[in-house]
Amino acid sequence: MAPAGRVAFDPDYLQSVLTRHAEASRYVVAYSGGVDSHVLLHLLQQLAQSCASFASVAALHINHGIHAHAADWATHCTRVADGLGIAFKCVQVDGVHRPGQSPEEAARIARYTAFSDYLLPGDVLLLAQHQDDQTETVLLQLMRGAGVTGLAGMAPESDLGRGQLLRPLLAVTRDEIVAYAQQQGLEWIDDPSNQDRAVDRNFLRHDVIPLLKSRWPALDRVVGRSARHSAVASGLNQDLAELDYHDVRATGSDTLGTDRLLGLELARRCNLIRFWLSRVHQVRVPDTQILDRVCREVIPCQHDRTPLVQWGEGEIRRFQGHLFFMHRQPRLESGVSLDWDLNTVIDLPAGLGRLSAQHGCGGGHRIRSHASTHVRVAFRVGGEKLKPVGFDCTRSLKNLFQEHHIPPWWRDRIPLLFVDSKLAAVGDFWIDQRLLVNRNEPGWQIHWKHGNTLENRYFLPSPIR
Repeated sequence: MAPAGRVAFDPDYLQSVLTRHAEASRYVVAYSGGVDSHVLLHLLQQLAQSCASFASVAALHINHGIHAHAADWATHCTRVADGLGIAFKCVQVDGVHRPGQSPEEAARIARYTAFSDYLLPGDVLLLAQHQDDQTETVLLQLMRGAGVTGLAGMAPESDLGRGQLLRPLLAVTRDEIVAYAQQQGLEWIDDPSNQDRAVDRNFLRHDVIPLLKSRWPALDRVVGRSARHSAVASGLNQDLAELDYHDVRATGSDTLGTDRLLGLELARRCNLIRFWLSRVHQVRVPDTQILDRVCREVIPCQHDRTPLVQWGEGEIRRFQGHLFFMHRQPRLESGVSLDWDLNTVIDLPAGLGRLSAQHGCGGGHRIRSHASTHVRVAFRVGGEKLKPVGFDCTRSLKNLFQEHHIPPWWRDRIPLLFVDSKLAAVGDFWIDQRLLVNRNEPGWQIHWKHGNTLENRYFLPSPIR
């Protein structure tokens, strides 16, 4: 029976929820084979049958590859979708957890990555999480000491990849869903891992929440209301952080100016850092201990220091009044030396990109190299010198980096080009004028396509051309 004040749970109820997304070109159900997603798929099929202009419907099944019966579940989902006349897609992902990850987190990341990759413009992905799931999520966040963003639980809708994500059943109880499935004679999969009380969510579901409901029967509705209040508060925090970001952001970059950050009170400063990480850099916000170190130790430190705070997702550094975020950098082995045929493109180690060379005459700065010369690419070890174009004297690489304010952690990751053991070029920034060809003499122009690991590139010099 539907709760007082709400229509019965049926296709018309789902239609009322989907009204705001009536322009969707396709509804994609995240279909696990469980009762919740099966009911959602069945409701959509009923709507599509009753309305010729209804958007197309598809079912997307994610095989995480971590359960002994995963292949059987995929077969079941294929059969159900075929029986409903609904397009079906099964995507295999690597859901195995890595060191430092929980199995649940690894599976969730793999699943949502697959969702995002699958969606097309105009698609709306429908997830079958319901009111009971929301209660579990909020209580889990509470036990983790989450702030208002975590206590807001699962958002009813959000952007995802090229499409949108919608949870249309958040106001529907598990009992209502099961009752509908039984009434319609649906067959679904019961995942035995949902009975494992070693998993926090299952412990809450089977042991804690029933006890709470015996004292507070309206627990789900009350927790849902609290989640909505938290979502409003979280939205206001986001709005404030966005205003602060535009004031504190360094001109022409996505770094933050530390002097302006220090002008904010501590709570507002931490709020901005959360926004900067989650919205600008799109990484998970670290725990409170890491944030506290950034706000209390890194930002206020002396200008001549370059502090570093690292966690699983990345690292935050400070340099010359700027706060930098970077993803964790792959290690660059010491002593790397790569022979290079300038007619080819060379891949640099540690995700640092590619070097290529264009042969020709005329305009531009080109280096001299003949068939008999030996060309190699290496990285800084100390003591390197060159006489760059536009300079009157020989300069040490150390001084050039300092004068151009290149952050210290990049200095050893910029490729150096040696011609017959002489330093000829530093990336594509500086060329030694002693190895520069005359205007009408053929030579090689160097191009460095930076890799994804070299972030905040606006702090690097412009290429010489």
